[in-house]
Amino acid sequence: MSSHWFFVPHKVHSPHLRLICFPYAGGGVRTYLPWATQLPPGIELIAVQPPGRGSFMESPAYNNMPELVGALLLQILPLLDRPYVLLGHSLGSRVAFELLYQLQQQKQRLPEMFIASGSNSPDTIRVKTPIYSLPEADFIAELQRLNGTPAEILANEELMAYLLPLLRADFQIADTYSFTGTASFPCQLHVMGGGDDNDVPLSSLSHWGQFFTKPAEVHTFAGGHFFIESHQNVVLALIKQLLQNWLSGAIQAHSHDKRVAV
Repeated sequence: MSSHWFFVPHKVHSPHLRLICFPYAGGGVRTYLPWATQLPPGIELIAVQPPGRGSFMESPAYNNMPELVGALLLQILPLLDRPYVLLGHSLGSRVAFELLYQLQQQKQRLPEMFIASGSNSPDTIRVKTPIYSLPEADFIAELQRLNGTPAEILANEELMAYLLPLLRADFQIADTYSFTGTASFPCQLHVMGGGDDNDVPLSSLSHWGQFFTKPAEVHTFAGGHFFIESHQNVVLALIKQLLQNWLSGAIQAHSHDKRVAV
């Protein structure tokens, strides 16, 4: 497993379940690091770190979904040796979805649960003007509007000159990707949204369910598009409960199987 692609803040010996988390456009592992030591015992958090950020900063970021997921697929298979959950926020949800689709196509192990956060369904066609190709001043103004990049970073010209290629690459994927295939995944589906998110209406969250055999369970939070940051405690409380529910069900199923075998 490449140490660049994945960050494991708290290693768990023989985990019962892995929670694999995907960053939003321009984001990195920082969003998920505080979660690692607060998860139920036996659950290991894996933060995905695509090229262009963190310890992977010297490698150019991917600017299209097929190449990004194709490269990720080669790296992630060793992590799928035990039950796992996929979770992503915003663009991260759609990267996780495309990965899920490719895993199914290759008949690989599928996740127990899929958690989409702050994202329209993957087949949504973007109607707003793409921002990734805007002139620099206009692009930065859009980043300010989205409120996902700290103001002190946006105001730092030297740092922004370094980060702009990553940000443009991520937003090129976000602006151009739309799933056009058909899929039906058998895992649990949970969709999270912010009540004040102007880019992802709450009414659209249930649309994720068309790609899963089980109905979508929709969870809403106060806050805008980055509620996963601004309301981290309540988001994490839900995640912990969902994972604990899965663990309890798995333990019960294992006990039942042992009784049947006897």
